[in-house]
Amino acid sequence: MDAYQRWLRWSGFLLGGIIFFWLPIEDVNLTAATILSAAVCFWGVIALRKRWQIDSRKYAWIGFWGGLCVGPVVFLLIVFKIGLHNHSVPDFGFDQLLRLVKVSPVWGISGFLLGWSVHLYHISRSR
Repeated sequence: MDAYQRWLRWSGFLLGGIIFFWLPIEDVNLTAATILSAAVCFWGVIALRKRWQIDSRKYAWIGFWGGLCVGPVVFLLIVFKIGLHNHSVPDFGFDQLLRLVKVSPVWGISGFLLGWSVHLYHISRSR
């Protein structure tokens, strides 16, 4: 196992631990859930890039798909958290959850631009 795989594994454990400690916190703010889901998707994109040996020309599209996944991942995290807390009134309303999914195209464009900028960085470093 090389250093990159070791880093990827330990960062995944760290991210899972942060999510594990975030779940029991009583919170009605969507910021933490959104940041955690963006981190999960970013970690997933990095893992896929390593596993499939993706060329830097495709980073923009990989970033786009990773960004599109932020909305559904935050939706699943929040629904899982609501299920664990088991309140009579959920911490998050349906309109909040729907708003998160509606913002997915913005996250997709953000991921595309981030992947494109990393590709441009690779081009500038190779010359």
